[in-house]
Amino acid sequence: MHRFGVIIPTRNRPDLLQQVVQTLNQIRPQPISVVIVDSSDSEKLLTTKIVETFKKDFINVDFHYVTTSVKSLPSQRNIGLDQISLGSLDYLLFLDDDTLPSENYVSSLIDLMNSNPKAIGCSGITLPKAEPFRGWRSFYFRFFFMASNSGGRLLRSGVNIPVFRDQIGLVEVDWLFGCSMWRSSIFRFLKYSDNLPGGALAEDVIFSTRARRFGALYVNTFAILHHSQSQINRPSAYIHEARNIRNRYEIIKLSPERIQSTIAFSWFVIGTGIKLGYNVLYAKFTNRDNVREVTSGFCGYLRGVTLVLSNRNPI
Repeated sequence: MHRFGVIIPTRNRPDLLQQVVQTLNQIRPQPISVVIVDSSDSEKLLTTKIVETFKKDFINVDFHYVTTSVKSLPSQRNIGLDQISLGSLDYLLFLDDDTLPSENYVSSLIDLMNSNPKAIGCSGITLPKAEPFRGWRSFYFRFFFMASNSGGRLLRSGVNIPVFRDQIGLVEVDWLFGCSMWRSSIFRFLKYSDNLPGGALAEDVIFSTRARRFGALYVNTFAILHHSQSQINRPSAYIHEARNIRNRYEIIKLSPERIQSTIAFSWFVIGTGIKLGYNVLYAKFTNRDNVREVTSGFCGYLRGVTLVLSNRNPI
């Protein structure tokens, strides 16, 4: 029997946290360790109360509830790692508080890791399944290194491509999303990036890029993770676009082909700017209620560019 633990960062989402933990308690196999890292402010009392109610349902499970003032998803994952005895675990699964694993999610990932010794990490997929761009959009996005017809790839520009609908079964990939399972041994050498604030963005790609030095990454398309993508704590369009540029530059820094990747990233930045500028003009004529949001996103994009050029910390 292979032993695994679960780490769940949360922030001001007590109801969603309750759902994911209750689901986790019902699926098999059961984890031997569960860590919840809570950075709530407005919902801290309610979150604490809810945790205390379902904590007793985990029998023979090493259960930890940790509160922190650090409002950073990757940093909260690192705090969770500090609560776990890695030597007692074979695998470690990360879940977000707005996700719900399907009944076979955990067992499918464990089976994948057991049958693939070279696998260092794996995940399932979220619904709906991704589709590649078609027509002129496909040409535009591929021209600016913003898309690819090959699913599961990490482009030189720092853009990560999801596994597509027509890829079925076990797929070897270049990156994994945040709610993935890893061999616990990797965390003796790696942790998540502490310099990425908030919900970060591409922090999972950054970690995957570093982790690939130690083994292969896989996606099992039959393992389904339901992701509600709650809007609670979601960043504004300004912050999202700033992070989209600045955080992806962190990926470029890890590339062994730094010059080629920097050129591709620069081309991606130009394509993103054109796309966002078009969105601002289009909204002015067709959807004036959306002008403020898309304009804010374009300003955030400019902010991200200045952070890259000045090599300053992510926003």
